[in-house]
Amino acid sequence: MGRMVVRQVRATTFVHATEDEGKVMKAVYSVFPPDVRGKLRVKRSMYKGHWGNPIVVIDVSLQDYGEALKTARWIAGKLSDLDRRLLSFEVRDRVDRSMNLYLRFNKQSAYRGSLEIDNGDDVIRVVLGFRGSRRLEDLKEYLRELGMIKG
Repeated sequence: MGRMVVRQVRATTFVHATEDEGKVMKAVYSVFPPDVRGKLRVKRSMYKGHWGNPIVVIDVSLQDYGEALKTARWIAGKLSDLDRRLLSFEVRDRVDRSMNLYLRFNKQSAYRGSLEIDNGDDVIRVVLGFRGSRRLEDLKEYLRELGMIKG
């Protein structure tokens, strides 16, 4: 097996005019372990929606290998068995050629402290970037080691 490492983690979400930005930030921070939250790079961008409504885009990233690994393990530990099984079937569809794994978590659940896979619109988009082998089977084996997928 070619050796894989998590090289970065990025979380992005929208804050709509009807949402409390502080609560949305709490949801985004729940993707990361408490001891790495102070090391996150946070970017906040302002946009206007179709009807002129304000939309804030929150983009949080972590580039440190050790902290990225800690975060990947944190995410794996927060996934339900059902979501782990779902990911093991969908991993091929969630990985690009650069070995980035794309996940979407329900924003409301994240605010309450749990990470639930959700393919809807009101989500926190998380990208885990991996380095090493370019083989999908190697990535799947690494995700099994992390506890992120089953089977």
